[in-house]
Amino acid sequence: MEILASCSLEDSLKYDGSKLVIDREDGGKPDKVVLNIVVSDGNVDTLNNINSNVKCVTFDTDVADFSGVDLSEVKADIFQEYSLDDEIHEVDGVTPLIRVPDGYSNMRALWDVCRRHPTARVIGGNLLQVRGVNIGRYAAGKDKGSPVYNGIYDQFLEVPLIEIGNLHEVVKKARKKLEGVSTEKRSKTPKEKKQVAKKKDVSKSFSSLFSDIEEEDF
Repeated sequence: MEILASCSLEDSLKYDGSKLVIDREDGGKPDKVVLNIVVSDGNVDTLNNINSNVKCVTFDTDVADFSGVDLSEVKADIFQEYSLDDEIHEVDGVTPLIRVPDGYSNMRALWDVCRRHPTARVIGGNLLQVRGVNIGRYAAGKDKGSPVYNGIYDQFLEVPLIEIGNLHEVVKKARKKLEGVSTEKRSKTPKEKKQVAKKKDVSKSFSSLFSDIEEEDF
């Protein structure tokens, strides 16, 4: 399993040339660790020289405040994080990432935000996969998993780098959650497949519920 570990730009430079992994207690293949650089302030000129361990860069303040870096030269995916109430600014090469509180589940509100900002993606909360709402940092893997997202929103576990040393139990639970879908598919009986189809129908009905919202006058 892949782990996305968030850290500062300075901390990411400590791992230049180092392969980051977490050994598994069961002796299996080590879990790969990639980095998410969180930028709040300071000098970001060195973003042009980030190492291969960095998967993405997340600005938690307005990316327009950092004029000293050419974003087109940054060899990583770039996000700017917002809360649901923030005004979203579209910037070329930057994906708006809306982080909602734990337990948040107002899919109608999220659908409306994504309708107005099609490139925005949503993370956090207890979310249902609804057409038009972009869940997680990436679109990959959304067709293979459960229609419900709570705690894990991509095909990786996202944690602060500082917590890496205490991750074994968290990783074990996350792996079961991510890999459980493929295991479940291999072991389905015809009766179980029928039940899965019903779940998909439920997800589909939620999607159809939102499909005509733009015709309503809010």
